[in-house]
This record gives sequence, C-alpha cells and structure tokens, in this order.
Amino acid sequence: SFQSAEKRFALFMDYCPQKLFLPSLREKVEISGVKAIRAFAFAGCLGISQVIIGDDVEKIGEGAFFACVGLNSVTIGKNVRAIGDNAFGGCTGLISVYNKSSLKIVKGKDCFGKVAYYARRVYCDKT
Repeated sequence: SFQSAEKRFALFMDYCPQKLFLPSLREKVEISGVKAIRAFAFAGCLGISQVIIGDDVEKIGEGAFFACVGLNSVTIGKNVRAIGDNAFGGCTGLISVYNKSSLKIVKGKDCFGKVAYYARRVYCDKT
C-alpha cells in the first residue's frame, strides 16, 4: 500500500539523510546525493514506473525494489559497483534497463540483483 511505501521511505531517509529527490512514489523515482539505497527501501511499491539511479549511488541494497511490478524502466548510474540479491527480483513489468555503470548487465540473467532478468532490452552507455 502507499502508506507502507511512505514508511519504507522514512526508513530510507533515516539511513541515507543526504539530499534525495523523490517527486512521487507513484510514478518516477530519481535517487541522487546518496551513496547507497537501503535494503528493501522501495520493495512492493506497485506504482513506481521508472527509477533513475544517479551517479552518486555506489550500492543498491538487497531487495531494494523487490516486487515493484509496475516498474518498466531502470537507469543504473555510472558509479554503481554493487547490486544486492533480488534488488529487482519480481519486477515482472521491467522493459528497459539503461546501464551507465561498469557492471556487465546482460538481458535475461539473474546476476546483479536480477536487474535485467525480466527486461526486454538492456542499453549500455559507458560515457
């Protein structure tokens, strides 16, 4: 539920109190100004359709976006070095992954938190 998402967001802010730009838990989520996304921070947020992980982020925690079935697009920032187990597990609606990091993310593989396990397309940008 949305109320649960708000509680998870509050927990996330306690863990990462730096600057975070989050316009709506029901649509697009942009994360910047933090080094890590806490485990299960947005798990089960059904309304999230797009996640943009900024270049400041280095780690995505375990299950961070688990079961966000409305999620259809993810951008991984260039400094992401670690993605926890099942960070994107259960994101069955995922269509596109935009990878700016050095991680070798491959469509259909269950590595790197299953970020590309359900994806139809993976785009790599090394600029």
